[in-house]
Amino acid sequence: MRHLTLAVLAHVDAGKTTLCEQLLYRTHTLRAAGRVDRGTAFLDSDTEERARGITIYASSARFVYGDTEFTLLDTPGHADFSSEMARALLAADCAVVVISAPAGVQGHTRAIWALLERLEIPTFFFVNKTDLPYAGLDAVLDELRTLGGVGVTDFSDFDGVHVSPALRDALALRDDELLSDFLADRTDDARFLRSARELTRARGIFPVTYGAALQSSGIVELLTLLDVLAPAPIFPSGTPAGVCYQVTRDDRGVRLCRCRLTRGVLRTRDMVGKDKITELRDIVGAKSAPVAEVHAGEIFAAAGLSLRPGDAFGGYVPRAIPRYTPTLTVRVDADVSAVRPALNMLADEEPSISVHDDEAIRQLRVNVCGVIQLETLAARMRERFGITVQFSDASVVYLETLAAPVTGRGHFEPLRHYAEVHLRLEPAPRGEGITFRSAVHTDDLAQSWQNLVRTHVLERNFKGVLTGSRLTDVRVTLLAAQAHEKHTEGGDFREATYRALRQGLLKGSNLLLEPYSTLTVEAETSFLGKVLAELQKRGAVTDAPKDVYGVTRVTGRAATARVMDLPLVLAELTHGGAAVQLTHDGYEPVSEPEEIIAACGYNALRDPEEDGNSVFCAHGAGFLVPWNESDRYMHLKTPD
Repeated sequence: MRHLTLAVLAHVDAGKTTLCEQLLYRTHTLRAAGRVDRGTAFLDSDTEERARGITIYASSARFVYGDTEFTLLDTPGHADFSSEMARALLAADCAVVVISAPAGVQGHTRAIWALLERLEIPTFFFVNKTDLPYAGLDAVLDELRTLGGVGVTDFSDFDGVHVSPALRDALALRDDELLSDFLADRTDDARFLRSARELTRARGIFPVTYGAALQSSGIVELLTLLDVLAPAPIFPSGTPAGVCYQVTRDDRGVRLCRCRLTRGVLRTRDMVGKDKITELRDIVGAKSAPVAEVHAGEIFAAAGLSLRPGDAFGGYVPRAIPRYTPTLTVRVDADVSAVRPALNMLADEEPSISVHDDEAIRQLRVNVCGVIQLETLAARMRERFGITVQFSDASVVYLETLAAPVTGRGHFEPLRHYAEVHLRLEPAPRGEGITFRSAVHTDDLAQSWQNLVRTHVLERNFKGVLTGSRLTDVRVTLLAAQAHEKHTEGGDFREATYRALRQGLLKGSNLLLEPYSTLTVEAETSFLGKVLAELQKRGAVTDAPKDVYGVTRVTGRAATARVMDLPLVLAELTHGGAAVQLTHDGYEPVSEPEEIIAACGYNALRDPEEDGNSVFCAHGAGFLVPWNESDRYMHLKTPD
C-alpha cells in the first residue's frame, strides 16, 4: 500500500472542510460527515473554529482508498492564517485546491497557487458547489488556466481505468514521448496513465474534477483520481530525520511538536539533537494516543523537543516556505507582567505573531497578520489562561528597505580583539527579505569566518533608520573582511558585521514600506455607486465591476492602512448589503512618508540596540569613531 500526505487548501468559504469531512465519511473513517455551519466538523474541533465557521489550525486525519493510505491535512483558508497553512505544506506530498464554482478563482486562491508553485507541490483542483448557479465548467477551466496554464486538465470523465479520447489528446500534447507513441498507435490506457502520473508528479498537468461536497457529489471521483495519480514518495531508512510543522499544547500544558518523519524510525526516549523524546503520540483530529514508535512518512506529535515550526532535524532539508510578515500592530491594554508570559507562549506556537515589550514605558505591543487573527488571539487568552485583554492603538506594520546600493563598513578593535567587515547592501525585489552572498575568496578570509559573517547577517531582525521598523528586501554581499591571527574571536565578527550593516543604512538612501491589500467587495447592485465612491476616496485601484449571480463584484488593490476598516464602513453604508474580503498583497513604498516618520519620532543615532560607529585601537587603547568618519580609518579598501 502507498502512503502519502495530502493537504487540502482553499480560499475561505470555498467548502474545503466540508470536502475533507466527505472524504473521511465516504472512506468509512467517520460514521457521519460533520457540518461546518452546525459546528460539528470533525476536523474543526477548536471552540473558536466552530464559533466562526472557519479553519484556524491545520489538523490531520487518515483514510484508506484503493491502494493508498492518505494522511489528510485540513489547512486554514482565511488569509490571516496563511502562515499556518504554509507550514502544513512542509509535511505534504501533494495538494488539492478547492475552488467555489460560483466565486471562481479568488484573491487568496492566487496566493495559494503561487505558494504551491514556489514549493513545487503536485496539485489537483476540485471545483466545488456545482449544485449552485455558476458560469459553467468551461468558464471555470478558463479561470483555472490563468493559474496553471495549459497544464490544467479536465479529468471529470475519468473512471480510474479508461482514458477518454479527449483526455488522451490532452495528455499527448503534454508529453512528447507519449505523443510519438500515440501517433504510431502504440498506446493503451495503461500507457496514458503512466504518463499522467509522471506529468502530475512533475507539475506538467493539474488534474481537475468537479462536485458538490455538501451533497456528497463528486467525492468518489476525486478519491479515484487521487488514488491513481497522486505521487507517493519513497522513504529511506537510516538515521531518523524530519520536519516540525506545528507546535501545540495539550490540556495538561505539555508542549507538542507536530512533525513528519521523512527517514528512519523514531522511538520514545530517542535523542533529537540535544533533546530527548519523552512521549510520541498519534494525532487524529482532536484525539491523540501514545505510540511506541513512528515510521518514515508518518505524521506524529512528540513531547520533549524544543523544535519550532519550520525546524528540521536529522539533516533533512525542508521546503523553504515564505516568512509571513505581520501587517497589524496593536497595544495590549493589560498588566504587562501578567499577560507577557501567555502572549510569548502563543507566539512560540504561532511564529507569525510577535510580541514587543518596551519596559521603559511599560507598554506591550503585539504584531499580527490581521483583525481575525487578533480576535482569535484574544479568545485564546481567555480560554487557555483566563486572561481578558483589550487591544488598542491599531496601526499597520511598516518595513524599511534601501532605494539604492551602498557600502557599509564596520571595524571592531578594542584591546586584544579584531575584526573588520565591508558589506555591499543592495535593494532586492519585494518579498525577498534579507539574503547573503560572499565575494571573498577563501585565500583572503577563511571559510569559517565567512560563515560567521553570514550567520550574523541572517540571525536577527535589523532596524531601519527612518522609523526603526524591520529591515527587509536587501541583498547583502561580503566584499572584504579581515581577522587577526591572535586576537580575533567569534564575537568580534558579530560586532563588525552589525556595525557595517548599520553604517551602510545610515549612509544610504532608505525607503519606508507599507502593506497593501487586494480587496473584493460583493454588494447589491443598488449600492454600487456608494461602494465605488468609498473605494475611490481611499485610493483603491479597482477593476471594472462584474455581475455575479445577482450581486456586483468589485476587485482592486489599496494601501492596507486606508482599507482596514472598510468592512465595517461598507456594512454601515449598505445596511449590511456588502461583503468585503481583504488579502495581504505585499509591501510598497509609502508615497508621502514624512508625516509617518515625524510621528514615529525615531532617532537612529540614539538607538542603544543599533550602533553604526566603529571601534579602533591606538596606543594600547580602543577609541570610538563616528559612523560618518569611520571609512577613512578602515584597514581594507573597497569601492563605494
